[in-house]
Amino acid sequence: MLRSFLIVIIISIGILSFIIQQLSFQRINEIAALISRNNALRLAPLFVDHYNRAGSWDDAQILVEQFDQPVAENLTFGTTLGFFDRLSRNETMISNRIILTDVDGRVIADNEAALPKGQSLPTDLETQAINLEGKMGTIGKLVFVSEITPEFIKIFRFSVLRIITGGGLLAAITAFLVSVYLSRHIARPVLQLNSAARQLTTGETVTPLSVTSKNEIGQLTQTFNKMAQELEMQKRLRQQMIADIAHELRTPLSIMQLNIEALEDGLQPPQKTATYLHTEISTLTRLINDLRLLSLADEGGLYLELEMIDPATFLPRLNEAWQVKAHNKQINMHLDIIGELPFIKADQGRLAQVMNNLISNALCYVPVGGEVIIGGKESGTEILFWVSDNGPGIPAEALPHVFERFYRADPSRSRESGGSGLGLAIARRLVMLHNGRIWVESQPGQLTSIYIALPKI
Repeated sequence: MLRSFLIVIIISIGILSFIIQQLSFQRINEIAALISRNNALRLAPLFVDHYNRAGSWDDAQILVEQFDQPVAENLTFGTTLGFFDRLSRNETMISNRIILTDVDGRVIADNEAALPKGQSLPTDLETQAINLEGKMGTIGKLVFVSEITPEFIKIFRFSVLRIITGGGLLAAITAFLVSVYLSRHIARPVLQLNSAARQLTTGETVTPLSVTSKNEIGQLTQTFNKMAQELEMQKRLRQQMIADIAHELRTPLSIMQLNIEALEDGLQPPQKTATYLHTEISTLTRLINDLRLLSLADEGGLYLELEMIDPATFLPRLNEAWQVKAHNKQINMHLDIIGELPFIKADQGRLAQVMNNLISNALCYVPVGGEVIIGGKESGTEILFWVSDNGPGIPAEALPHVFERFYRADPSRSRESGGSGLGLAIARRLVMLHNGRIWVESQPGQLTSIYIALPKI
């Protein structure tokens, strides 16, 4: 990672240096043109004053040559450009050319004598000429041309290079130190994530990683910790589920084996053995069907046959179907429908399966003389169904787990009295397939209610 930072730094400094040099040298000619015009404006009053005093341009050549005299030696200085390069005292940085013309643009004087007297001013110089205004109007034109000499280019190039080198070196050192810090700061959590990910692939338990920042790396670490916790929980649930399935299968198989042995030893009549075997086979079949249903739901292979259902008809039918069993157990079961309920769109068979499971559980846990209520009402954008009972209730610590597979709030209950522990898990999956919600509220010893909320049409 540090190597990548260094490569980026070097490339960035190189590009920046190239751009600075290109832009700098492109501006030289513009600077020279600006200097030329400023000097022309500054010298114009001197030429006008000379014309006013002399009354003509007869000695104009002498005048323009006076502005191009070499600097006195005691006023010059040397400039060191490097270890082995130094400009001499009299090397000219900027070459100044002065041209004077009459009103019509014909050359009167040229300090470089490059243009003969009387020749028209070249077109490229006409744009730089300024008018000289005397007492009687325009008396001529003045052209001041500042040309950058190779010596000036040399100094300018060296100055730019020195600035770029110094600035680039300082920037490189600073960027290097920052890169070292950032690479270590970023690489450390990345390496920790990599090591933890390797542990996950081998099935090891991963200790939650410390989150030291709130940036993207910190968010990634938090997501990884959450994923590792979820995987660990799924691992425990899977192990527990395998153990529970083994237990649920072992019990009926043991009973079947004991009955067969009793039949072989002549200790039990065939008819009685057949009855026991039939009961246990039915138990195994029901368990296998429940597991198959959960597997289909988890894999998305369980499809609903949706239809319009009238709760005002659906709930009373359920209540009537369970009245016989409730009467036999001396339990009072009745309806509690609040207001008029609108139609819902659901799979009637699956919804009945969920409600039957809840009613069956309630009847199993309610004592003689207890009460079971099947209810329904409209609540906002949802339709609520519920099954309530005044049985022993569910402890608060068990409420978050009641919809887990093979979970029993009272582990001492046998599968005969408490079922296999798959009923509520199946109910939750079927309700979720209807885009609904299911939850339980319980006050031990008073009232336990399981609610189902389905969206209205």
